[in-house]
Amino acid sequence: MYKNKSLLNTIIRKDDEMKQVPNMISTKDLSYLEDMFNWHFIACKKCYTYLDYIEDKDIKKQVEKNYKEHKKACETIIALIGGDK
Repeated sequence: MYKNKSLLNTIIRKDDEMKQVPNMISTKDLSYLEDMFNWHFIACKKCYTYLDYIEDKDIKKQVEKNYKEHKKACETIIALIGGDK
């Protein structure tokens, strides 16, 4: 069961056919969420690692911004599946 339906409702676009959040996640949906999490998690780890090697302040600032965005996406996906218990 979704722990945070209001969070999921903000992600669903208005023009989608789904008007109500289902009470369970299908295997296919869970697999896609897992893929999305992995994409963001790998990007997050890479950005975090690269921060130690970047000397240019502007580039470092942008990589740090990207790190935070990917980290937030990971946290959102975890919250969607109720993993923040």
